[in-house]
Amino acid sequence: METLIRDCLVILGTTIVISILFFIRTKKKISMWHITGIVLFVMSMTVIFNLTGVSPISGFHTDIHLEEISIIPIKGIISMIEESFTVAVQGNASLGEDIFYALENIIGNILLFAPLGFFLPLLLNKFRKFKKTVLVGFLVSLLIECSQLFLIRATDIDDLILNTLGVMLGYLCFTIFRKLFPKFNQKFILDKEGNNSIWAYMPYICIFIPYIVTIVLGFYDRGMLSLRM
Repeated sequence: METLIRDCLVILGTTIVISILFFIRTKKKISMWHITGIVLFVMSMTVIFNLTGVSPISGFHTDIHLEEISIIPIKGIISMIEESFTVAVQGNASLGEDIFYALENIIGNILLFAPLGFFLPLLLNKFRKFKKTVLVGFLVSLLIECSQLFLIRATDIDDLILNTLGVMLGYLCFTIFRKLFPKFNQKFILDKEGNNSIWAYMPYICIFIPYIVTIVLGFYDRGMLSLRM
């Protein structure tokens, strides 16, 4: 938890500095609603990268372990559920607890990416197209899975599928929010002048900074742990 809080503070501070530089360059007013949207998006991306294990603090290797890559869709989910029943039948755990763990893992992977599908169209007009938002969410999840090739976490296509479903869920929530509060929703838009605005790059920065900082601080923490040992 302390590491997550520290990462959030560092990433938030960096993003605010960049926002100020954008403001100075464009010389246009940025409202508190814009800033709030950016902060919430950055925090959600920080949580995503922390919980998905992008940080190399627990382990890092330069060789790719092909046996740890699962490329068959839904196979991992089915195996998890089957294992839950097997363990319960053997008496090592209650069926309810094991099924709850399996569902928690599945639902968690979906809900974790919902903020990405919500904030992208909230901040930028061009992401109000369903396909563009889902594509970015898919690519972010793919980036995480590719990063895990060099970490102790296994790369699983099921995570990619569940994460993408989460982006779709987030977009659905945005669509409902937009219809219920159309005027309030407009306050968060960064590029009211169109997609050529310099603010159109901000969401990408909100993704890029948390990813890089999480990795860099992970290597730092790993080095500190080595020194203590």
